[in-house]
Amino acid sequence: MTRSKLHTIDVHVTGEYDSFNHFMESNRSLIYEGVIESFKQLLGSRKRQIKFIVNADLILHYNETVAWQTEFILVKKEPEILVEHIIQHFEKNEEYEKCGEILNLYKSLTNLKK
Repeated sequence: MTRSKLHTIDVHVTGEYDSFNHFMESNRSLIYEGVIESFKQLLGSRKRQIKFIVNADLILHYNETVAWQTEFILVKKEPEILVEHIIQHFEKNEEYEKCGEILNLYKSLTNLKK
């Protein structure tokens, strides 16, 4: 039996940063938006999971370029990351419309579990 290729969303970020923490703070919304979009794609499909990859080329203050990659395997029946981690970022930034969108997405995904 051949395993089908996991659907992948790939985001690439390049920029100058003082540190890795600076990179994360500058791009957290972009990364979290990718997680949200990945779950939206799962909701609208028969797929059970999706891979979301973040590729970054960080140009640090001493002109060294550091390549960094991380991947998230997001499972349709495990949307808890949305309410346990992602929503707090948008609440902190007072992006309440985004919070509502996340809650609605979470409810839709958890209704599928029943």
